[in-house]
Order: sequence, then C-alpha cells, then structure tokens
Amino acid sequence: MFSRLVRPLSFLGSFVALVAMMLASSGIAFAADPAPTETISSAGMVVAGTFTAGSNTLTLDGSNHLGSVIGTLAVTAADDSGAGAGWTLSTSATALTSASGGHTLATSLATSGTGTSALACAVSGSTCSTSGVTASAVPLDGTAQTLAAATATNGMGSYKFTDNLLVDIPANAFAGTYSSTITFTMASL
Repeated sequence: MFSRLVRPLSFLGSFVALVAMMLASSGIAFAADPAPTETISSAGMVVAGTFTAGSNTLTLDGSNHLGSVIGTLAVTAADDSGAGAGWTLSTSATALTSASGGHTLATSLATSGTGTSALACAVSGSTCSTSGVTASAVPLDGTAQTLAAATATNGMGSYKFTDNLLVDIPANAFAGTYSSTITFTMASL
C-alpha cells in the first residue's frame, strides 16, 4: 500500500525540481530586473514640396506683368532628429526656360511672403510650436535663399509653409510654355 503512495510523490518531486531548473536556466529574474526603458531613434530631417498651378496663362500685351501669381507652393519641413539644434530651409530655382526655342525669362520666381502667416504644424493634433520658427519672402533664382528657419531648441516636429509663387513677365518675353526646377535643402544649424 505504501509503495503506491511513494510513486506519485516521487513523480511530483521530480516535476517540481524540473520546473525550478527551467526557471533558473531561462534567465528569468523577478526582483532584480531594471525598470523598463524606451529607446528613441532619430529619423533625421526631411523636406518635401509641391506646386499647385493656378491661373498660369497670360496673354502678352506689350506691358510688364510684375508679381503675377502662377500658383501655390507648399513645403513641409520635418526635424525628426531629436537634437533640437535648429535648422534652415533653403530654396533655389533654375531659370524659367521655354519648352520650345530655349528662351529664358530674365527675371526670377519669388515667394510672396504671405506664407509667413501660413506657417503651421504639418501634423494635425501635434504639439509643435511656431515659436522660434520664421519664414520670409525670397527670390527663387540660382542662389540658395533661406525660406524658413528655426532657432536652437525650436522647430522640432513637422512644419508646413504655404505661399504664393510669383513671376515677373517682361513685356519683351517670347510666347511659350516655361518651366523651372525648384530645389529645397534643409540643414541643421
């Protein structure tokens, strides 16, 4: 009778010893573990721009057409570096050149400067602040110009700058369809 009782107890003792060895060898520690940590990685700096054409046709009539609005320029600048160093957003453009004939307009493109009031957080519901972030009207020619900037400890997050794109069309311009390539560059301070 006692022999039957000994077998179940010896099996139970072996099972408890096996579980204890598994826990010890698995590296599980309960009281000695450090507090949870979170690693935040840097995504860097990203800039993207779009152009939406407006009424971009004009009839030459022998007079200069200065500051003609040809569309809207929307630029999103994102500082996801996590450094808070501040940044500059520069832009430049190639000369407006006609598709046929290779004619160029002697004047440059420009932003109107009305976008300084349209500088806002690009992500709805985000907590970015426009404090320390500025934008201004700039000529868009072959020389890089600062379109927007953020001072140190400011400008982290995504910002959208929307402005009218202007062009001066002289009275002696050749008729044609003109195009330009606009380049944006974002750099940390």
